[in-house]
Amino acid sequence: MNERHDEADQWQEEHSAELAKAQASAQHRDISRPWFEGWQPDERINEEDQSYWLLTMVDLMTLLLVLFVLLAAYAYQQKPAQPTWVDSVFEQEFPPQADPATELQSPTGALSGHLYSGALVLPTPPTTEPEPAYEPEPEERPASARSPLAGISERFADLGDNVDVTTIAGRINLRVGEEILFPSAEAELTESGVAVIEQVAARLERESYPIIVQGHTDNRPIQTARFPSNWELSAARASAVVRALVDAGIEPWRLSAVGYADTMPVADNFSAEGRAENRRVDIILDIPAN
Repeated sequence: MNERHDEADQWQEEHSAELAKAQASAQHRDISRPWFEGWQPDERINEEDQSYWLLTMVDLMTLLLVLFVLLAAYAYQQKPAQPTWVDSVFEQEFPPQADPATELQSPTGALSGHLYSGALVLPTPPTTEPEPAYEPEPEERPASARSPLAGISERFADLGDNVDVTTIAGRINLRVGEEILFPSAEAELTESGVAVIEQVAARLERESYPIIVQGHTDNRPIQTARFPSNWELSAARASAVVRALVDAGIEPWRLSAVGYADTMPVADNFSAEGRAENRRVDIILDIPAN
């Protein structure tokens, strides 16, 4: 037994230098081993050294950098070139010796031009005025060729102050005030009102154009059993005039009645005179243009 111990001690003494050298070399390798020496950790790597994950991040950053460089290069190649045709276009469209008056010789020449990238280049407009496409209407024309509006308006000239005749937007408006047609806050025609409506009907019965009767009031409120508001009063007055026109010989299919209450005033409602103008009946003659 003692012999074995002696042999072990002897062997350790003989190889102690080599063991110390190997131990120092192993310790040096564990401490100085770089993080990029391998993908898989082993027992030689210090457990506290966790820097090996940087390899993956560096690879990722490198790939992203390459991707951005490729995208930038592709975008630069796809950038459209600046147009170089502008000067040549103006030289072709506007030669120095060209006469601008000859640019519009065809019906389609008014919008002639060239399209480049959505731009429309128009020719210079003519300096001379074009010939009129129609002849001016002579001052004196036969009665058969005169405007129908002018001829019809003259029929009501003898009605005096009872009917105000105006022409608006191709229509003739016969305006009759409330004081001639109705008592205050009523919708029954007076005798003078019936007479005026009969005179109007006598001048319209030979025609066939539509007739629109509009009733209007002022802004003073009304509340009775028959007329709860100005809407009912204005509509009832328009209907009364329509019935009087039918009784005077106007075809019913030509007539229509509309009540506007106080929504279409022609004067202010702050004075008695203005309110009197707003209480009216308009007889609209819808005459066709031909």
